Amino acid sequence: MEKRDIRKSIAIGVSLLLAACAAAGDSGGRKAIEADFVCGADVVHTRFVSAGMTLELGANEYVLAQARSGSGARYTGDSPDGPVEFWNKGRDARLTIGGRTFPECHQQGETR
Repeated sequence: MEKRDIRKSIAIGVSLLLAACAAAGDSGGRKAIEADFVCGADVVHTRFVSAGMTLELGANEYVLAQARSGSGARYTGDSPDGPVEFWNKGRDARLTIGGRTFPECHQQGETR
């Protein structure tokens, strides 16, 4: 194989690798983790990805980014209802949307 053919093969291989990485998106190829939390009378569906999460409450969906936390995992974002914060440690969590702080949340069932 000539030097030029080897370079071409390497360039094609690198291009394919970069395309595969781009297709993997935010999750880096890892599967998202989903869990449901019960916060008083409300059920919150969560979906965690590498750098953030989505939170569904009723007909509303909130996209949150991971934020600095001294303990546990904390996610924050903005919404038309005001700032949103979801802070969990183990199977317990605290949720605040706008000025409303929900009762302590507890994970229901297993993560999937």
